[in-house]
Amino acid sequence: MLRKSLVRTLCCLAITLCAQHALATTTYLVGTCKTGLKTFSSISSALAFIPAPNTVEVCPGTYAEQVEVTIPVTIEGIAADNSAQPIIVPPANGFVANATDDFGQTLVVQVYVHNVGIFEANGSVAVPITSNKIYDSGEWAIETTLTEAITGNTITNAPIGIEFVCAANPNVKSNTFNDVVTALNDVPTGTTSTNSYYNVGTILSAGTCTSDAARPQVIPLGQGRR
Repeated sequence: MLRKSLVRTLCCLAITLCAQHALATTTYLVGTCKTGLKTFSSISSALAFIPAPNTVEVCPGTYAEQVEVTIPVTIEGIAADNSAQPIIVPPANGFVANATDDFGQTLVVQVYVHNVGIFEANGSVAVPITSNKIYDSGEWAIETTLTEAITGNTITNAPIGIEFVCAANPNVKSNTFNDVVTALNDVPTGTTSTNSYYNVGTILSAGTCTSDAARPQVIPLGQGRR
């Protein structure tokens, strides 16, 4: 089955992969909203340039691409001309399959972070996904298999908000879900996640974890923040 995850709007784009002991700081600019930096027309071209960037600043605008992140980098939306909204939309020629999940299923992912191998001093992986606005996802908005921080995101109109893939991630919190069928899916027993829920059919789906499992633990609507 081909699964789709359409990350349409990232209002405050902030996908951060923190590396230690960086010998130099290299910052690139996507767009033309400021001067003094090497500029690119797409996020993908900035990520692919040599030397690899530590930071990619993204001007307000619309970027029709699938973004693949394989290096330690901070991708940050910046404000200009009273606007602070970089938007990632589907490519002009449509999406291509660019990933597989832990169950070997082919996926179509618009912002794909993988093979980074970034570790902090304590050995934990540092991959925060913060302050994004994601809407109209084809299946899940965010899929996590590590323990990265997923905080402050707003997910609207999706079958699944955050797919845990049975990984116990204690760092999913302070997200907002609106018009989502299942907010948190394939969540291991004992994992807690404090978020805000509006018009959500099932807040948490747990049970025996299998590919695309949706065994709901139904929590009535209207309970608001948990």
